[in-house]
Amino acid sequence: MVKKVSDVVNQPPTFTSAPNGWTIPATPTDMVTIRNPSAKIVRILAIIITGTQTTAGINKFFLIKRSALDTGGTAVADGVIANDSSDIATVVVEHWTANPAVLGATGGGYGTIAAEILLCPAPADKVMDRIIWIFAGFPYGSKELLLKTATEELAINFGGVALPAGLSINIEILYTEE
Repeated sequence: MVKKVSDVVNQPPTFTSAPNGWTIPATPTDMVTIRNPSAKIVRILAIIITGTQTTAGINKFFLIKRSALDTGGTAVADGVIANDSSDIATVVVEHWTANPAVLGATGGGYGTIAAEILLCPAPADKVMDRIIWIFAGFPYGSKELLLKTATEELAINFGGVALPAGLSINIEILYTEE
């Protein structure tokens, strides 16, 4: 199906962030967080994770929605690219080089949304696995994953287990702000 220009003119500002290539803590908890300091309506449309490590292995990643922000540790802001260069992002995407000292709260409708395993091949391997979390009305016209308040955050988490040797991950996050 071909979309007409009139079908996409009133679309909300759409952004992509792709944190990758940082030094991950030895036993990572929240590796990447997405927060909404302006309390706009943020619709997470998709998150894609790929990775490699020295010796092929399986790793488990968690997607957690928190009702309070992580504190302590060392978070580094990642670049956010607007699909339309006239749009200005207010959402903050961060990767963590030192684990948060205190993880944001869960419970009361907040918690783990997804848990997936990812086969991370050795860098020379030709086959690449990926985790693809899609929230853009999938499945069956469901609501997107929303962040609506300045205290909510979405975290990509590694569960605090020991980091495999040479693990390098790439994450792509696609979202809108309204």
